[in-house]
Amino acid sequence: MATLPVLCTMPTHVALRFAAALDLTVCEPPIPLPPYDINLIWHAAAGADPAHQWFRGVVIDAVDRAVSAGDPPAAGG
Repeated sequence: MATLPVLCTMPTHVALRFAAALDLTVCEPPIPLPPYDINLIWHAAAGADPAHQWFRGVVIDAVDRAVSAGDPPAAGG
């Protein structure tokens, strides 16, 4: 299998999961990076749908757990 040198910038907690699963190297970026926000957006027509509300809750809980376990984004960034 051919390999190529590539670079991807992502939150530390995400990078560590990929690195463990795919035998990748994680290193600090060479420049400071600004904080980032995490946003969840949906179509207005789905706002009151109980299934969609449940799914949004599942996503929010998963992100909250990931952030609290790793490299949280700065609030209000």
